[in-house]
Amino acid sequence: MTIRSWVFINYTQRLAQLIKDFRKDLKAPDLPVVIGELGAAPRRDFQAAQQAVAGLPEFKDNVRFVKTRDFWEPDVEEMANGDIWQGPDWVKFYNVGSERGYHYLGSARIYYRMGKAFAQGMIDLLDN
Repeated sequence: MTIRSWVFINYTQRLAQLIKDFRKDLKAPDLPVVIGELGAAPRRDFQAAQQAVAGLPEFKDNVRFVKTRDFWEPDVEEMANGDIWQGPDWVKFYNVGSERGYHYLGSARIYYRMGKAFAQGMIDLLDN
């Protein structure tokens, strides 16, 4: 087991407990929950731990995991990693991003796609 795997070994149980506590506090035992995949880099152990929560039998019909890694935009990352964001063509980067190296590069396109996927996940849960 890698150190990275060890860090996330109890993540599934902790996130499941958070959902249970949240539902208990709100007195909403079947409150639908959408779990959004965190991170654009493949950290399979962490993302698998997130996804495993939605697969728990007690959450079968009211928790959904939504993948977001596919929304990453390599071209925006390339601009951020290069000098475009601070050079004479900086406008090219700031038309698609705003936070070099942080929070999905500040890309409204990435955030839009994620938000749409989260909304669709909730719609699917509510349709059940």
